[in-house]
Amino acid sequence: SRTSRVGNLSYLEIYAPLVMEERSVASSAAPLILSTPLLAQEQEITAQLEKLAQQSLLVTASIFLLLLAAGASLAKSFTRPLMEIVEGTDRIAGGASALGLHPREPELLSLVQAIDDMASRIAAGRQELLREKRVVEEVVDNIAAGVISLNADGRVLMRNRVAAQLLGIEIGESLSSLNDRADLEPVTQFLAKAQGESLQETVRRGSGEGDEKEWSLVWVPV
Repeated sequence: SRTSRVGNLSYLEIYAPLVMEERSVASSAAPLILSTPLLAQEQEITAQLEKLAQQSLLVTASIFLLLLAAGASLAKSFTRPLMEIVEGTDRIAGGASALGLHPREPELLSLVQAIDDMASRIAAGRQELLREKRVVEEVVDNIAAGVISLNADGRVLMRNRVAAQLLGIEIGESLSSLNDRADLEPVTQFLAKAQGESLQETVRRGSGEGDEKEWSLVWVPV
């Protein structure tokens, strides 16, 4: 494993040898290595989406205030086009990529074109981040190990299929719900120790009558 960086955010990458059973590999051939990024990328993309939404909201609010100020000094014939622009900015805040307006007044036409250009860039950035987010989610969901991402309150932001099968926990639930399950007591004890610093530990889960299984638990704070 190694720690890599995306912008100002550090994240963990895990590497493992990959064996292809369906073909024969010569002993002199270079080994195949599988690299899997962990959850920091997911959190980075989510943070960027939230920041983009905030920027879009601020721009919309600023445009709305400017249009109200300009409307007071424009002629009455401009009132309807201005209200259409205000309604269009609300659509942009909801995800639209353009106002969809073509006013005849040169001043308003220039304003609409500027807003459409801004909205197009925001929409393109939003779609790109969503595509990257889906790729990361698909990678994490197909990891053979259980992976869970938590917020500061200990609630589940994301979990893959393996984690859902092993722990029976859903998105939005708190890890404290595991305390009610006696079979997961080793896991809850590990979580009680994992506060702030990275921690790795192997625990046994089972009744002790021949059905015990070893779990390797890893806590990585971000």
